[in-house]
This record gives sequence, C-alpha cells and structure tokens, in this order.
Amino acid sequence: KMVKIMILLTDVPAYGQRMDYAVGTHRTWHEFHTQLDTTFEEKDIDASTVMPCCGRAGTVIVFDPNGLHTGTRNDTVRRDQYTFNYTAGHGIFPLRLHPEAQRRAHAAV
Repeated sequence: KMVKIMILLTDVPAYGQRMDYAVGTHRTWHEFHTQLDTTFEEKDIDASTVMPCCGRAGTVIVFDPNGLHTGTRNDTVRRDQYTFNYTAGHGIFPLRLHPEAQRRAHAAV
C-alpha cells in the first residue's frame, strides 16, 4: 500500500495542467508495471467519477496511486509540484530537493 502526496507549487487552474483522478478505482488492485499503466482516457471510464485535481499554490492532494489517474498536458499554465510517496514498511529514502524547488516550496507556504 502506498499514499502519494502532491503539493502544488504553482497555481493550477481547472484548464491548466491538472491531474485527473478516477474516484473509486483504488478499490480494485491493479497490476501496474510502470507509472504509465495508471493513466486512463475518458472513454475508458465513467466520466462522473473523474475528479480534477487543481488549486492554488500550496494545495495538498493526497491519493492512492493504485487508482487510475492521468495528467492533462497542454500549452496553458504549467504545473510545478512537489510529490512524495509514503509506503508502510517499504524502502526509506532520504529527501533531497533541488535548491530552487526547496525555495519555491517554502515560498508557497
């Protein structure tokens, strides 16, 4: 089991490069081999379950990465984020941030 936490470092409007999450899809165990396997297209799922994840800088989004989710890449406002994973009892890695990302994270709080 894993929880992914995303902190938006820039404002992400609904029309921007947000993440969409298919609510409830985390309840089924998926055999994902790569991160690309977690993506979906709207034609593949019930559109009423899709939750757009957008907000102002500093917004915290917590989700189960086993659920289907996808980024909306476009030529509008870019999305800067800080993302980390929490796993219960699995590998522990030191947190290393690029100095610029660290500065932005502190400025967003």
